[in-house]
Amino acid sequence: MLKRKPWLPTVVAICLSAGGCDDAMSPLQVAGVTAAAIQPMGLTLDPAFGSNGEVTLSYIALGASGEPLTVRNLPVSAAIETAGSCYSVSILRSGRRAPTGNQLYAAVILDASGSMATNDPSRLRVPAAEGFATTFLSANPANRVGVFDFGFGATQGFQWSRLLADFTADLNVIRLGLSFVESSGATPMYASVYEVMTYLQGASPASAARVAIVLGDGEPNAGNVTLAQVIQLATQLAIPIYTVGLGPAAGSSANAVQIMQQIGLATGGAYASLSGAGGLAQTFGALATGLAVGHYVTTLRIAPVPRAGERVEVLIRSSGPAGAQATWTIQVPNLQGLAGPGC
Repeated sequence: MLKRKPWLPTVVAICLSAGGCDDAMSPLQVAGVTAAAIQPMGLTLDPAFGSNGEVTLSYIALGASGEPLTVRNLPVSAAIETAGSCYSVSILRSGRRAPTGNQLYAAVILDASGSMATNDPSRLRVPAAEGFATTFLSANPANRVGVFDFGFGATQGFQWSRLLADFTADLNVIRLGLSFVESSGATPMYASVYEVMTYLQGASPASAARVAIVLGDGEPNAGNVTLAQVIQLATQLAIPIYTVGLGPAAGSSANAVQIMQQIGLATGGAYASLSGAGGLAQTFGALATGLAVGHYVTTLRIAPVPRAGERVEVLIRSSGPAGAQATWTIQVPNLQGLAGPGC
């Protein structure tokens, strides 16, 4: 009978410098605190994953009443979840990243191409995006959310995108804009993300931090912008992009997965994959909470390094008798420097 790998010893988290750390101890920062839930935000493969096997998982942890935990040192353990796997996993470092700045402008960019009628037939991306805005704005009233989509025409001033709700803290404006989300047309994702980032830069004050959330279900097939240009602009403007892959971009299309992973990796964001649209609400909620109030990151090493195209499931569990857990699926892209020899 196939057996799962045994749990590794608990590793106590340390505070990371990237993204800042919380200096003041909160009431939750007591010994033995245990998360009641862990919700993934995404993952990022190290640029040298092919040689070092390092991957960073981003997530939020919730207490018994659903409140986000802010304890600096949340002890966690890791294991390979894939049954019968020949791989092992070890935790290199773990800690909490504080939110960036005092005000954060978030551009939510939704796929409205024709294929979304299959991958999100009930338009669950609409309540998911509304939930993102609700959580993100309630966590910090100074934050702002703008909502855009691509594939179903363009708003005046844009070539590949519709501006559904300009950057605002008014949820009624955001709800109204989201009511117009459709599923029709091509997938000009690169061109849309590029022009939305340009707009975001001009619409936000210089003192604000900026972030983009991109939901997509496939490979771009329209537009006049390349992946390299998107990454270059995001890097230039210091806009991390968190990508959410649905349908083919969640696993069935290796190229679509690679694209979404590359965007997250190269811009300082992360990539989340969903097997179905039913997971959109939780993922968007985790992103809203993690970006607005801070989140946890755990860097793992998988050994040996999986081959291109392999899918490995990794599980994170918080310590304690009732510790929460969550699973990430890592699909290794067929890109230079990111694939290993496998077992």
